[in-house]
Amino acid sequence: MGLFEGLQSLLGGGQGGPQQQQRQEYQDFVRRYDDGPPWAGVSDQEAAQRYQQVASRLSPQEYQQSAQEAFSRLSPQERQQFGEYLRQQAQQQGVNIPDLNRDGIDDRLQDSAYLAQVTSRMHQQQPGLLGQLLGGAAGGSPGGAPNRAILEAMQIRNDYEAAKNTPTDQWLRARGMTKAQLDAALALSANAGSQGIQRGAGTDVGGMLANPLAKAALAGIAAVAVKRMMNNR
Repeated sequence: MGLFEGLQSLLGGGQGGPQQQQRQEYQDFVRRYDDGPPWAGVSDQEAAQRYQQVASRLSPQEYQQSAQEAFSRLSPQERQQFGEYLRQQAQQQGVNIPDLNRDGIDDRLQDSAYLAQVTSRMHQQQPGLLGQLLGGAAGGSPGGAPNRAILEAMQIRNDYEAAKNTPTDQWLRARGMTKAQLDAALALSANAGSQGIQRGAGTDVGGMLANPLAKAALAGIAAVAVKRMMNNR
């Protein structure tokens, strides 16, 4: 399924109701990504959520084009850092990123086109792997500890439940959140609870999304893809 067809169904084609609201939420997501540094204005949880929603709907060419444009917003040094970190995380999971120099230092990663080829190839070979390696999967870290996105979702759920006497729309405005973001946080928290993942003392929350470059990558690929679709409407 191509970009237009896939995201058309995701964003909906109606002019009102839930479809219009969802389209507006995606437009707001793209706007916040475009404003300022690519890792600012988007939470870890939203970056992972939007990436999971959008990436699977892209053709290989559309994914690579979106990744290249997203990576072009990073400096060469940031692209190098992101590529090396991704390679290290992949190796820890027994996944080899092809065409990297064996000395562990590959200057080609500074090039946005090459880095997009690497991430696109990984995505095509194992869909969903990139999000998992970057900490976006609901399963948490390899050691069983919840990742940062899960901990944020749990905190949102706790705050929301503690303010049960406050109207939802008022609570959302105070937090600067949308209803869709709240629903996603509640769903992620519930899923973590069903898997027996609990917040506890000493929990390691140093997942990849604690690094702003991971947020820039996941949010960027999703935001660029959505923007390209909207511009082609």
